[in-house]
Amino acid sequence: MTEVTLERAQAQPREDRAHLGRGRFIGILAGIIVSVLVLDLALVMHISNQQRAQFAKRAEYQVLRSASMIVWYIKQGDTVGLTNLLQYSVIGDQLYAQVVVNGQVIAERLAPKLGHLTLPIEPLPAATAEEHSVHRLFNGESYLDLRLGLTSLTSGGGAQSRRSAPTISYLRVGYSLTSVELALRRSSLFIVGTSTLLLLVIGLLFWLTTRIWGGIHLRPPATAPGLIPEGEQVLTANGGGLASPEPLRQVLELRGGQVTVDRRRKLIAFDGQQVSLSPKEYKLFMQLASDPERIFSDSEILAEVWSANSAATSKDVKQYIYFLRRKLGDDPEAPGFIETVRGHGYKLAI
Repeated sequence: MTEVTLERAQAQPREDRAHLGRGRFIGILAGIIVSVLVLDLALVMHISNQQRAQFAKRAEYQVLRSASMIVWYIKQGDTVGLTNLLQYSVIGDQLYAQVVVNGQVIAERLAPKLGHLTLPIEPLPAATAEEHSVHRLFNGESYLDLRLGLTSLTSGGGAQSRRSAPTISYLRVGYSLTSVELALRRSSLFIVGTSTLLLLVIGLLFWLTTRIWGGIHLRPPATAPGLIPEGEQVLTANGGGLASPEPLRQVLELRGGQVTVDRRRKLIAFDGQQVSLSPKEYKLFMQLASDPERIFSDSEILAEVWSANSAATSKDVKQYIYFLRRKLGDDPEAPGFIETVRGHGYKLAI
């Protein structure tokens, strides 16, 4: 009996397109992830700068409020009162306070945790009313060092005299930035948590889309019952065993070459002469040819050849079987190629 081989589906171009589409999707996903990370970093930096600027502004306001009282004590020569004032001011975020007049420290107060920290005496640059900078203590704690010039306040020369030359008369205050860093850490955790949740959702959507994409594009198309799926071994009609996997021919030959089918071009020839078939006739023939000698019921043929919402019946199947027999030279009254099995259906005899 003639060995029947079925061509492989034209899967390579389809798989290439599917892999290309999936590659683009992965590229888009990677772009989204990188964009989210960059936005997170930019947002954290923006919040950090904003919080530090707001803290510095509040600190400057507090120092300005204290400056007038400190100047009053200086003019009165009341160093004891000035020391007591600084003692009660060094609480909470304030780490130290120092009053320098003409290069001499006249009052200073340090928080206990600073130990014997020495605050350097440095001239305040000319034309500078105040100066602030961020430093770290020996224990790694960040702090804001703020200096406010007192020259004009003590000399009465006004703003012009204060800005004419460097001054070594100033109020120096240090503020811990621990509270700012804690607030920034909470904001960062919220941003990172939200972004992580967003990326998890995107990852889940990617996984689901990959599953669906794979189901649509990477699997072979649905075939008629008995058609060998792509990648599986071929069962021969005469050997009864599994043939070694090898590329299948583009042309299907039946009945010793009497009938040939070019599936790529959807052409059928009988005794070397091309047979013109309608799309439904072609689909019906290919279903029968997918598994010669197998009996296909009317319901199987209707499900494969006609759409699900079609009103076709067994009479339509019988009519198209008749059309096929006529076009393939098979006697409709005594068919020997497309046979009718009463009560069961139709088969292709080889």
